[in-house]
Amino acid sequence: MVAADKMYELLITILAGLAGLCMWIVRRLWGRIDTIESRVDNLYQDRLKKSDLDKIIDIQHLILQNLLTKRKNKNGEN
Repeated sequence: MVAADKMYELLITILAGLAGLCMWIVRRLWGRIDTIESRVDNLYQDRLKKSDLDKIIDIQHLILQNLLTKRKNKNGEN
């Protein structure tokens, strides 16, 4: 009976240790996932969006249109 109690205590100690180890591993993994998510969020914020590119394209069209009309006026054409 005494040997069985010692075996149960040993088994409970081993299981508690494994559970603690598993919890530590899970905590570390979640911490790394949080770090990766924050890095991805920072990269996403630095990325240009389509609306930003549309504004740049509109400005380019205005500049080109202005340059073309000035060139026509220098040549005497209307």
